[in-house]
Amino acid sequence: GIKTVIVGEPNVGKSSLLNRLVGRERALVSPEPGTTRDFIEERIMVGPHCLRLIDTAGLNPSPAPLERLGMERTRERLQEADLVIAVADASRESVGFPPEVNDVPARAIRIKVLNKCDLGGFEAAFGSLVGETAVHVSALTGQGIAELTAAISAAADSFRTDVGEDVIAVSARHAHALGEALGALGRGREILLSGGPVELLASEVRTVLAAYGEITGKVDNERMLDQLFATFCIGK
Repeated sequence: GIKTVIVGEPNVGKSSLLNRLVGRERALVSPEPGTTRDFIEERIMVGPHCLRLIDTAGLNPSPAPLERLGMERTRERLQEADLVIAVADASRESVGFPPEVNDVPARAIRIKVLNKCDLGGFEAAFGSLVGETAVHVSALTGQGIAELTAAISAAADSFRTDVGEDVIAVSARHAHALGEALGALGRGREILLSGGPVELLASEVRTVLAAYGEITGKVDNERMLDQLFATFCIGK
């Protein structure tokens, strides 16, 4: 599935939004900030797309020691994200998104969400985000959720590649890995056709296996190379 990370400051309604998208009370919700101390993952379908939806600990500019540990895990999840749903509280006088929202891989797509639009202060929030494009929702009432799922589906569509009659759905991370594998295969082919050193060919094959491992899970490169080059005489 597409790794989708929900981020934002504490108590902006990230867990409530996860529950609304999942359709059940998957995450604990409390008015007390910092309720979520670790990430929670759930798989959902949005249209034809499978999402690995991840609720994370709030990004607090002045965290307590335990909160700090949760924030480190949030930052780790952000670096692996294909899609980032950044949530802000529309009822606050000063509305903004944590700076970490911008510190994500270039491949990741960001969707900004103004939550709690059923409460007062929404006009002030909208005014403070001049120049920003955000989806306005209420995780409590369901307002705007249809628009949010449509935005998610549109973002997920960009991870699809049509090949003839087949349709391949990949995440941005998988697409990058496939690109790495394709480049290494091309270089390996040149080495093979030119009669280059087998050691260089083995290096390119190892790069291909590592890229495939990013998609399918860990690959035992040494055992695979032993099988591929069983007929070659290669020095240690």
